[in-house]
Amino acid sequence: MTIIMGQYNGDNYQLTRFYENEIPGYIFKAIVQLVKNENVIIRGGLSYVLLFERENYILKDIDLLALNGNVDKLVPYFYSADIVYINKNTHGECVITAFWKNQDTYYKVDILMNSQIEGEETCFWRGNKCKTITKSFLWMDRMRKIAERKQRHHSKEKTLNHYWVAKYICEYMLSTKYLLHPEHAKFISSKIKEVKNSLVDLVEEKELNAFLKLNDFIINKSLGN
Repeated sequence: MTIIMGQYNGDNYQLTRFYENEIPGYIFKAIVQLVKNENVIIRGGLSYVLLFERENYILKDIDLLALNGNVDKLVPYFYSADIVYINKNTHGECVITAFWKNQDTYYKVDILMNSQIEGEETCFWRGNKCKTITKSFLWMDRMRKIAERKQRHHSKEKTLNHYWVAKYICEYMLSTKYLLHPEHAKFISSKIKEVKNSLVDLVEEKELNAFLKLNDFIINKSLGN
């Protein structure tokens, strides 16, 4: 394992696209051990797969979340990786990024270091008890990324992917009467206009209006309105 303190060039690491059941055992083992032994939880696309049993969802990387100050303890879990970068994202937050070569592409795992972990849920992954972000946080994260499409320079394809995930979560919430965390609901309520503007050229008007109406209903119900 080579460790580099600094940013990596994404052009040098074309990512493998894969389903959950295609995650190599050595990467699976590293993640499960991190979750079991350290204050680390699963976020991003893999959390969507595990929380909603969406095994047909295609992943391009694996995202984790950990408390600040644990870099020296976390990096050794990636001993099987080809190269590990310790860098910062655009918000100045520390990120550990590990790459494993897979023929002409790479598997990538990111650990975002955060000052706090805002809630978690328990699920099982291949028989192992794991922790993920909450369904409410995942919904908020996808809606926020839709709203911030231009600022994040996301492609139409990426924004549509966020839309389909958010739509599925909304339909789940409606059918199960799941309530959002009030702070998540308030935050997205203030960004609904941006969400609409980001999707207006990607989703047909009738479908978009139904999506916005569904979100409005879930937000108001979660806030007790």
